[in-house]
Amino acid sequence: MNYITLNNNLYKLNATEDIQKSANLYLKKSLIGKSKFHVASSYKWIGIYFELLSKNDSAFYYYLKAERLFKEEKNLKELCEIYQDQAQVQFYTNDYLEAEKSLIKALRIAKKTKLSKKQFDIYTFLGTISHELNDYEKSLEYHFKALKVIDDFPKNYENNCYSICLCDIGRHYLERSNPQKAKSYFKNGLKAENLMMEAPSVYAILLDRLGKANSDLKDYKLLPVIYFKAARIREEFNVSNGANYNKLYLSEYYAAVKDSTKSKKFAHEAYELSKSFRAPKDMLLCLKQLAKVDPKNALKYSQDYIRISDSMQQLERESRNKFAKIAYETEEITNEKEAAVHQKWIFFCAAMLILIIGVLLVITFSQRAKQKEMQFLQGQQKSDEEIYQLIQVQQAKIDEGRSIEKKRIARDLHDGIMNRLASTRLNLHKLSEGNDVSSIKKSLPFIAGIQDIEKEIRNIAHDLNKEVFINTDSFRVIVESLFSEQKKLFKTKCHFEVDKSINWDLIESNKKIHIYRIMQEALNNINKHAHARNIIASIHDRENDVLLEIYDDGVGFSFNEKKKGIGLQNIFSRTKAFNGTVEIKSNQGAGTTLIITIPKKSQIKEPDNGNTG
Repeated sequence: MNYITLNNNLYKLNATEDIQKSANLYLKKSLIGKSKFHVASSYKWIGIYFELLSKNDSAFYYYLKAERLFKEEKNLKELCEIYQDQAQVQFYTNDYLEAEKSLIKALRIAKKTKLSKKQFDIYTFLGTISHELNDYEKSLEYHFKALKVIDDFPKNYENNCYSICLCDIGRHYLERSNPQKAKSYFKNGLKAENLMMEAPSVYAILLDRLGKANSDLKDYKLLPVIYFKAARIREEFNVSNGANYNKLYLSEYYAAVKDSTKSKKFAHEAYELSKSFRAPKDMLLCLKQLAKVDPKNALKYSQDYIRISDSMQQLERESRNKFAKIAYETEEITNEKEAAVHQKWIFFCAAMLILIIGVLLVITFSQRAKQKEMQFLQGQQKSDEEIYQLIQVQQAKIDEGRSIEKKRIARDLHDGIMNRLASTRLNLHKLSEGNDVSSIKKSLPFIAGIQDIEKEIRNIAHDLNKEVFINTDSFRVIVESLFSEQKKLFKTKCHFEVDKSINWDLIESNKKIHIYRIMQEALNNINKHAHARNIIASIHDRENDVLLEIYDDGVGFSFNEKKKGIGLQNIFSRTKAFNGTVEIKSNQGAGTTLIITIPKKSQIKEPDNGNTG
């Protein structure tokens, strides 16, 4: 809905209460839509509503609110109208000088933006104000300037604009005691085509003033017909503007023709209408007329005149002060709002800056953590490579030892046992040729020598069975050295057993690295957290897998309550890498048992990056 068009139509129909409803609804929707222009327009129409009710301070307040928003929007056309509205309110309270200032600001905008229609309205209004300030020459000058604007831009104006100018110029001459010249302007103003239909208010005022000019010229032949015609037009078109003057002029006419009853009647009606219009200056004119036509009550009317005149002066001072206060308070509110908005922006910028710094810090710490994790992974990979190289070196040493041992055994067999067997064989062969007692006696030492050879062979076999290099498998040596280091470095008693039947050659190197790391991590956890006195570890061979068990009699922990630290995460991750299983048995104060099942044949996986240790 176009609320501006609706309010304009309601204004033309004098539907005051409907203007209020429409303007308030317009404001509500404008605030929801957050449009400064429409909010300002709704404020303007609320101001117009209060102006129609003669609540000038409220009207001025809303006009100031509209002015501020139109300034922010840099809408000069609307700003020009608001200055005119403010001037109208200031005029009603007889604050003519401030009204003139407001109109001068409006005129500057109208000239700058070439708003010719606005220039006409402003010149006309300035002429009226100058007339009230008793600057009649200036008033006439402004009205002729308004006429010139019409002459320069005739297509921009309706006929009633020309009639308004002529009406105002005629009023000037009427009040300057030149009714004949005034009459000519009023007649020319009434000649405008369709004036009564297009501007009934202007037509009625022209009729009243034409009647007043005739009355001043003592030409009563068309009176009071002219006045009654003007009253009928107002009634027909629902126009109230000027109705009090119509009654006042009728009172003057009947006073002139010596009909005091009707004169007093219309004077009273004029006074009551002026009161309803809240127009104190018009009330003074009516009281002056009442004092003339009703001499018996002249004293009362004179007292009312003095009272109203004094109250007008007081009201003018109060209104000026009130308008100044409203303007000041509005400016203060605006400044406070701007300061609050500025402060809000400062807080917002500060919050955004803190947020950005926080994000940068999080990113920085995250990058550092990733770098540390990468370095840790690289270090872990290097350690795994070192263990693998250690296993390879140990295997090479064992292979070298085996080769040396083979050569030694071959040498012992060749140089010792083989030579003695060969010698014994030859001697026995010679002795076999004789069967006498002497030959048999000679063979006995050689038979005993065969027993010695048998013992020597048995000793060699026994030495081979004892594994001259402790263990032919390098991994077992490395694991045993790990537990030896544990015994040296820590006071905890440590017992380690490994099943000798395990063929470590059948277990992949990567898997052995994970097993070694798991034992290393387990011992590390025990040393850090368990406060144990004894550690018992064993590796047992089973049909399809190898079982690793590590027990400590330390403080233990509740596995459900404890968060998995990086040590436990590493154990789980490495076990998962070779498809093994982990079982942890622990309770507070009852020690801990770690059981790892290691498949002999499995698909080796790389442990999760996040849990590698």
